[in-house]
Amino acid sequence: MIRDSAFGWNAWVWARLQTKTGKSKVFLYYFDEKAELPPGSEGAGSGARHASELPYVFRQLTEHGRHAPTPKHEALSEMMRTYWTSFAKTGDPNGTGLPKWPAYDDAAPQMLHIEAGSTKAGPLVNENGLKILDAYFASRRANEGASVAH
Repeated sequence: MIRDSAFGWNAWVWARLQTKTGKSKVFLYYFDEKAELPPGSEGAGSGARHASELPYVFRQLTEHGRHAPTPKHEALSEMMRTYWTSFAKTGDPNGTGLPKWPAYDDAAPQMLHIEAGSTKAGPLVNENGLKILDAYFASRRANEGASVAH
């Protein structure tokens, strides 16, 4: 719920608006590489945190007290840097040797699920929950409009 209300819903709504009104394609992703933290430490056993993909994108795998990267983390970093560089150059992250990253399409919504060794396109994470939040926020907007009209 926290992820969806703080990040997931906003990205999904923006992607839907951009595909309807924008001139560029949209590429959504879900970074799911969990940090390898010692058992019992804060965050151990939890999923990837907000912005935890940035050390991979900017090749800072040894920064900020992180453990030495494994070959799988080095490969993930290289893949992500290639995606981001391709996107910056062409507006499309896809390239030779990379798992296909589909552009967002509201009729068949997909995103890239990024995880070392198993990156692939797949369904939106918690699409039903996003739709519930969307209905909730739509009702809030409708109620605010009704109270302003009085």
